[in-house]
Amino acid sequence: MAPQTDSDMPKQSKRINAFGIVVLIVIIVPLLVAAFLPERSMTKEEFLTAGTYRECIELHKLTNMYRLEKANGVLPDDFELGMLMFGNTPYVVESRQLRDSWGNPFQFQRSGPEPTDFSIYSSGPDGTLNTDDDITSGELDYDIPTS
Repeated sequence: MAPQTDSDMPKQSKRINAFGIVVLIVIIVPLLVAAFLPERSMTKEEFLTAGTYRECIELHKLTNMYRLEKANGVLPDDFELGMLMFGNTPYVVESRQLRDSWGNPFQFQRSGPEPTDFSIYSSGPDGTLNTDDDITSGELDYDIPTS
């Protein structure tokens, strides 16, 4: 018996083979490549920076809640973040919540005349305010009630 050639194979079988090759190239090869490539994870510094940024945002929200609930809509001129720890229902329970990932105290700073014009700052990894590595709550993506 003579070996079978491509011309002897039915057209249906050729389509299945072509489909199998496409599946192999489009689906299976990328999956294999992804499985063997190393996954990029955060560096320690990136992890600490991300955590500090989240804490800045959280302290900003807590300060705003304090302003609305305890300060009649306006923070006192002598406001400090430590004030969030006092009262019958403190907003911050532990003093370590007032420190960034590097152990530096978070800073409160007014940034304008409105009651909502303030930011929470971390001096970042170098521990010095007003340098390029500072982290701030900055402009927030949520609506802040004014009273």
